Amino acid sequence: MYPIQLGASKDFAVVRDLLARSQFTERKVASRLGIPILTQQTIDGAPPRPTSISDVLDLFIQLFVRNAYAPASEIEKLLTSGEIGGLERLGLLVRSNDVHESWYSPVCLCPVGDVYTVSDAWKVPDGTLLEGADDIVYPSVVPQTRLFLDLLPQSKCGSLLDLCSGTGVAALIAASTYAAQAYAYDIAPRSAHFAEFAKRLNGLANVATGTGDLYEPAGDLMFDRIVAHPPYVPVLDSKWIFYAGGEDGEHVTRRIIEQLAEHLRPGGTLFCLAMASDRAEQPLESRIRGWLGPSEREFDVAVVVRSVLEPEKFAFSSLARGKNEEGQARRWKDLFAGNRIVAFPYAMMMVQRKAAGREPFTVRRQTGPRTLRREHEWLLEWETQAASGADGLLSMPLKTSPDCELRVLNRMGSEDWDAVAYSLATSYPFNMEMKTDPWIAYLLARCDGSKTGADLFEELKGVHAIHADTTPADFADVLKTLVSGGFLLDSRTP
Repeated sequence: MYPIQLGASKDFAVVRDLLARSQFTERKVASRLGIPILTQQTIDGAPPRPTSISDVLDLFIQLFVRNAYAPASEIEKLLTSGEIGGLERLGLLVRSNDVHESWYSPVCLCPVGDVYTVSDAWKVPDGTLLEGADDIVYPSVVPQTRLFLDLLPQSKCGSLLDLCSGTGVAALIAASTYAAQAYAYDIAPRSAHFAEFAKRLNGLANVATGTGDLYEPAGDLMFDRIVAHPPYVPVLDSKWIFYAGGEDGEHVTRRIIEQLAEHLRPGGTLFCLAMASDRAEQPLESRIRGWLGPSEREFDVAVVVRSVLEPEKFAFSSLARGKNEEGQARRWKDLFAGNRIVAFPYAMMMVQRKAAGREPFTVRRQTGPRTLRREHEWLLEWETQAASGADGLLSMPLKTSPDCELRVLNRMGSEDWDAVAYSLATSYPFNMEMKTDPWIAYLLARCDGSKTGADLFEELKGVHAIHADTTPADFADVLKTLVSGGFLLDSRTP
């Protein structure tokens, strides 16, 4: 039995109109609470507010966002009997048996962006943290989910699939803004129920929900974009569906990628934010290519690492969080050693089904302080262009990135300092560092946005800064590497 009910359309319409009338939006709620954005932490840490309820927005923040009791007298003063009835029939409002003349909501109803999301509350009305069942629907306002949403592209697409969807928030946002049709699938019936409730509450006819193991509800459907924030935490003994990624953390992520060829259209892309592993002589990006199987040459792979956790630190933190059972540390050690795991990168994994006629690319980047959605999109766009041929770089006006740094290693020689090594570094669009040669420094100093690659080639040839046998194609390959690293920019790009 679920706390919220898929009731009559008229009740959803009444509640939807009521939420709109009260200006129950993320911007308004965050402003009222004095916080910049709605996350579980910012809501819990919001400054104390007056205990009195002044309007319907205050009432809904009390009931749905803070999951606290509200006096029946305040509810009856601010809402009509028809509105109270609609909320009650849908299960959003429940009369308390323990607190005299009070009501509460058994769920968290929180606006995220321009949509309403519904989840199990993270605390009960008396303030006690909620210990849920193994299929608890996790709130969409936790930081990891907010990061996932912030990194997803918002360009137009025909059909989008949100896998391991939980509240269905990614599908709801897509359907309300940029996707013609969105699908939200989760293995837990409870999650699918909550996502279906939110679909109806938002009045989104272009969302379809489904219950099943990964792509199972899709049948033979193909999608233009697939997004996933799957369970990824390594566990020795599974407890929560939304949390456990198997013994190596990759059980769900690997299967999502293994089945891409059956469900991702040519030109489409998977965006999967999760923790996975680098293994001895097998970095994550290479392992992803292996998961794609016989069709791997149909796909490009780009990995943007946000953080890296060492296996020993993960094992220690896991033991610190849970019950330290006898032999558990040894089990972790044996597991990591047996799988030759050397690191756990938390990364956005992007797998693009490429157009025919060119070689696939595989790249890895480390996120910088300003790396967000647009930088991920640029990486795919640029590497796709570069894989199609570097000739276009010779006609591109180039400028050196303002974030580019030239680092010179000097060692004391017999009489003075000698420059013995050169490297380039940048923090945008990604954190990158690469060894280089002195002539590259000379090249970058002349990239002011007014000269094309061809102009620069002729200039460097004329002053003998590059070898006489260097061809335009060779020079274009060097330029491609510098643009890919973020050291050079197309001056026409805003």
